[in-house]
Amino acid sequence: MIEAIEKIVAETAAAEILPRRPGPAEVRDFVEPWRAEVVTEADLAAEAAIAPRLRALRDIPVVGEEAAKQDPALLGLARGRDPFWLVDPIDGTAAFAAGREEFGVMVALVEGGETIAATIHLPLAGRTITAERGSGTFENGRRILSGAGGDGPLAGTLYTGFFDDDVGDRLAAAASRLGCRTIEPSYAAALEYPAVARGDKDFVLYGRLRPWDHAPGCLIVAEAGGVAALTADSARYRPAAGFGPMLAAHTAAGWETVADAIRTARG
Repeated sequence: MIEAIEKIVAETAAAEILPRRPGPAEVRDFVEPWRAEVVTEADLAAEAAIAPRLRALRDIPVVGEEAAKQDPALLGLARGRDPFWLVDPIDGTAAFAAGREEFGVMVALVEGGETIAATIHLPLAGRTITAERGSGTFENGRRILSGAGGDGPLAGTLYTGFFDDDVGDRLAAAASRLGCRTIEPSYAAALEYPAVARGDKDFVLYGRLRPWDHAPGCLIVAEAGGVAALTADSARYRPAAGFGPMLAAHTAAGWETVADAIRTARG
């Protein structure tokens, strides 16, 4: 099934998203995702193309980002145990609308409250990252495995904009006390989670947890040997989670180190 999902997202990106990339006269100013929601014609067209093809693979509900904006009741599926598809037609829409390259297409299959399959397609980079529960993570067919981590200070990204200002400041200060090096955000979970899975980043921290943003990437990190869990109780990420802090890390040791600092910062 994962090969069929790969085909759907790649063909949709080529047919519905890339032809709609804004030209120089059409680009918008970039807006951080916690400040405003950005929707483009490409988001709507891509979701409309993906949803029926997923239902043809398995006839279960599709929870798409754009559909859920119109019908918030769809999010109730994430709190149950019935199977459903998750679709983020363009993750990183603000970057897409600004003419930047940091965007991707994400799909996940959820069953019994757990993500069991995921695909992230980065059309401009020519990368497709997939995972199935218990079967590992692969990028363009090559398996990704978590390493032991580097010898230097941890380096990663804190999305503190999703928290209240005082909490965000304390989280940033805690990371600084650890000696962590802060890497600039890509503003797209489609790029952040594969970077953590590969070890290009040691960690990424999120506050707001909309399921289509995080279910695919968290499975990809976990199946590569990393950890994606809520810092409050170390509970493994599940699509029902609505708010964090949620920390994904390349190694278990790195996760514990950063999570301890976050818990201390939050009191």
